[in-house]
Amino acid sequence: MASNSFLKIFLPKDKVFFQLFESVAETVMKMGNRLKDVAREKDFDTRGIFIKEIEDMEHINDDYTHRIFTELGRRFSALELLADPRDIFYLEVGEVFGFIEGRSTTTNLKGLVALRKADFEQYRAMPAPDNRFLTYGVVNQGNRFVGSLAPSSVVDNVQVQGLGCCPGRVQGPARIIRNPRDAQLNPGDILVAERTDPGWIMLFTCAAGVLVERGSLLSHSAIVAREMNIPTIVGLAGITQWVKDGDWLELDGSSGTVRRIAAQKEAAA
Repeated sequence: MASNSFLKIFLPKDKVFFQLFESVAETVMKMGNRLKDVAREKDFDTRGIFIKEIEDMEHINDDYTHRIFTELGRRFSALELLADPRDIFYLEVGEVFGFIEGRSTTTNLKGLVALRKADFEQYRAMPAPDNRFLTYGVVNQGNRFVGSLAPSSVVDNVQVQGLGCCPGRVQGPARIIRNPRDAQLNPGDILVAERTDPGWIMLFTCAAGVLVERGSLLSHSAIVAREMNIPTIVGLAGITQWVKDGDWLELDGSSGTVRRIAAQKEAAA
């Protein structure tokens, strides 16, 4: 991850970085050994266990890497190179190491961060691109990122159709989550989101089911759902607009159908 110059600058005299980099190197070695075990192992179930161990080690390494850059952010902020320690995550890895080693094209890190923040705000205001679209010429110039076919997941006002990726039929109240950091999800809720990433994993543990606008059988949502055995449907175009927070839903992770149902009190009456 880091270049030799970075290691020479920090590691010989810095226990924090030394311990973190040692942990990363050790985990990478373990992952390599497990990959060899996967290649040699013929039993399907045992291979599955090994692959799960590798995925767990990847999550551990992600944590170590996050801690390394968090520490760099603190130090850059203390030197007044950044306004806030977390601004380090608006920079690219090469820009961070390039600045440390004196080979960056600019030393104005605050200016770079301001540019990235402005870009993020612009992206946030833009409509999300379609799942499938064509581009011509320069990708970010003159292309609308709109597919040739309109989304067809909405069947009617009662039912929508998506791609089932983990079997199971569950009922529960919908909880539309847009930011996992400030989310409130109760056990038994059905998580509804536009998309997910590794930062959403802790929410999956409370969800009775998961509905996601985007994705495929190999998307993050689908893979995590199968690992945790949570009924999940992806590819539900417009689901965050079709459903309202608190609506009672029934989802079938095998068929990929989602239905609005009567509230629990009404159903019990």
